[in-house]
Amino acid sequence: PYRDELFGTEFETSVFISEPVHNLIHREVLEPDGVTFTSRRAKGEEKSEFLASSDNWFRPTMTKTGPDGALYVADMYRLVIEHPQWIPPAMQSRVNLREGADKGRIWRVFPKGAKLRKTPTLEKKSSKELVSLLDSPNGWQRDTVHRLLLDSQDPSALDDLRKLTLAAKNPKVRLQALCILDGLNGLDGKVLKQALADSHPSVREHAVRVCEKEHADLISSRIKDESVRVRRQVGFSLGEWKNPKAAEALVDLALTNSSEPRVQVAIKSSALPHAATMLKLLFQAQGEAPADLFSDLIRYAILDENLGSLTRILKETASEKNLKRQFTLMAGLVDGIEQRKESLDQFQEKLAKNSKDGIQAIETVFSNVRATAQDQDAEDDTRGSAIKLLGRGPTRQHEDMGLLSKLLAADELPFIRKSALNALPKLSHSLTAPSLLAQWKSYGPSERVGVTDHLLNQNDSTDKLLDGIKAGKLTASQISPAHKQKLLQHPDAQISQKAKSLLGVINANRDKVVQAYAKVINMKGDADTGKVVFMANCRICHSFKGEGNKVGPDLTAFAAKPVDDWLVGILDPNRAVETIYTAYLVIRKNGSALTGVIASETANSLTIRTAAGQEITVLRENIQSVRSLDSSLMPEGMESALKTQSVADLLAFLRNP
Repeated sequence: PYRDELFGTEFETSVFISEPVHNLIHREVLEPDGVTFTSRRAKGEEKSEFLASSDNWFRPTMTKTGPDGALYVADMYRLVIEHPQWIPPAMQSRVNLREGADKGRIWRVFPKGAKLRKTPTLEKKSSKELVSLLDSPNGWQRDTVHRLLLDSQDPSALDDLRKLTLAAKNPKVRLQALCILDGLNGLDGKVLKQALADSHPSVREHAVRVCEKEHADLISSRIKDESVRVRRQVGFSLGEWKNPKAAEALVDLALTNSSEPRVQVAIKSSALPHAATMLKLLFQAQGEAPADLFSDLIRYAILDENLGSLTRILKETASEKNLKRQFTLMAGLVDGIEQRKESLDQFQEKLAKNSKDGIQAIETVFSNVRATAQDQDAEDDTRGSAIKLLGRGPTRQHEDMGLLSKLLAADELPFIRKSALNALPKLSHSLTAPSLLAQWKSYGPSERVGVTDHLLNQNDSTDKLLDGIKAGKLTASQISPAHKQKLLQHPDAQISQKAKSLLGVINANRDKVVQAYAKVINMKGDADTGKVVFMANCRICHSFKGEGNKVGPDLTAFAAKPVDDWLVGILDPNRAVETIYTAYLVIRKNGSALTGVIASETANSLTIRTAAGQEITVLRENIQSVRSLDSSLMPEGMESALKTQSVADLLAFLRNP
């Protein structure tokens, strides 16, 4: 980001981006968009770049705003910028990959005729002088003053900083003064009230944040703030207010921001200690709160052992006339129970000691679930919500599984099949395997991949899948290459041996396989046929021109790659694996296993994206081990599914821009 005024007001929200491969610096202009930003090219640069060079050794790798207001560009200055790992061996032998290792430049960029300001020497300035120098348009200067004041911890700076939070014309200065006061423990109620009423939303947003330590009672004063960013921060910060009034404030915020999902996320993050009170207030309220907020609050209430309040909540849920809302609430209940590491049956036993009404309410909802899942006249969203609950009730699970497997059939609507697939990760394998395999012949390609992915999560259902192949209920050719690889390399020796006898062994010499397909370079492919090959074999993990799943890389970006590179990627995928596409094996404490790439992770959970494109979140407390497989999720052995002409057709499709 450009952090000065030397370039003029039109650069106030500009971001400079180094692009070393294409020898340029790109400029993007940010514009507010709710709680985040959108961006566009700068006016006058719609078909050009802020800075570009015809010297293909120009390799800008970093940009910074200097203390003089100029833009500084670090130029690595190399012939080759790519890592050798991504360069074909034949190409590596033609160039000196280290050419330019003894070179490098720093460019200083500023407007013609502009007068650069002198760089101040700040280390020997007094605290009073430093505070006065904080009032600067230059980001480097403000940051350096900030650091020096925190290092000194000089209390004599507090009064001047408090004055600056009110008097500075630049909102960035007012905000940074507020940050320094926080770091010096110099905030008081008067300063915070002034900051909460500041004319700029970013200052108000940060004022809400710094109220958390000792002045949380002031946070709720911004519930009705005109800025959605400020209201979102209020949602986050109310979680630090221990007073019971925080529940009322959170409900008020929820009802007035029902159409703002980012604010709702903030509310949920603060709701755990107040869940039961919030539910009571929401059921009494006149406004309409989002159904998924109710669902999460129910889950929090269960985690908080508030079973007495839940009986009334369950009765309210069962009497809810909006079925989609009813099913969303019940999903929250079941999710909460599972997080407690107990079954719905065990939960019911505890609930029965309090009231049988709660048990009856659960049965009423699941009866509605079964009826709606089969109702072709039901609205799509409502029916999808019902399908995702099948098999998760306390009774009639075998019946639910039979219904779920029928809904996976290829003649059902795509959204029905997708909802049924999304239900699978939540279900018990001992119940699902026989029902799912019984309907195998009716599934489409995507459903077969999803069902197989689900069955391979536990040894007993994996064994049943192999028994199904042996009995002829399905054929080895109907198992995707990714799943074949997982079966053949299974950590259980008995299962891997059984798989080898049924599926064959993958050719370990991948280079010979690649060489066997070298004739594809001179073959003519048909793009229309190639699209069919892509849809059948690649779209499960890859996207191309907006179609498919993003488990692996988007293939659109590789259209210009030489055919040699494509053959290596398809037939020897482990030759060079990007870190973000490395496969991991996650073993859960209940014995189930997941294989996939890590889509995201937090301190409390991992989200795994499987070969079927499904994202499954596992709490860390439920994980026994996580192990990198040091290989790509892209399987070896694609030659068993793709003959040379099929590869030629596929490349004719993928290399067509």
